[in-house]
Amino acid sequence: MNRSIIVAALIISASILLNGYFERAAINPAVRTTPYKAASPHGDIGIAILPFETLSAAEYAGSAEAVRSEIVRQLTKFNDIRVAPSLKPAQIDLLRHGNREIGQRLGVSYLLSSSVLRDGNRIRVQVQLIDATSDAHIWAESYDRDVTGASLATDSEIAKNVADHVRAALKV
Repeated sequence: MNRSIIVAALIISASILLNGYFERAAINPAVRTTPYKAASPHGDIGIAILPFETLSAAEYAGSAEAVRSEIVRQLTKFNDIRVAPSLKPAQIDLLRHGNREIGQRLGVSYLLSSSVLRDGNRIRVQVQLIDATSDAHIWAESYDRDVTGASLATDSEIAKNVADHVRAALKV
């Protein structure tokens, strides 16, 4: 009986310690044991999809996140493009730095930034692909769409188009 209590206490203690480690690793990249590399010897390309800037009323902030999430989903379909994990709340201050430093800290060579403006039934998504090592703009596009009753289809269509253009611009 005492033995099973000790075993249960050890299991609970171990799970608490591991949970604390993984929470710290998610917030503080320095805790991770393996660095997130910009590119592997296999030639894959690292890209970070930065939080989209919402240029319209706060009620439309979900539109920006929906498009961003769909772009991440589309890009992860390509085996030769590695999408960095989304920024954690503790990393948002990183956006105040220049593109080169953001790329270095996130361990990627490319950044995708965007702004979303929604006005009633119209949405404009402006996207730009930036080489984080040289700070050069590689590709940019603006998408104007009517979202009357078809917001999900519009998000998917824009995201697929962006993912295809990013892949072509990176020549992968």
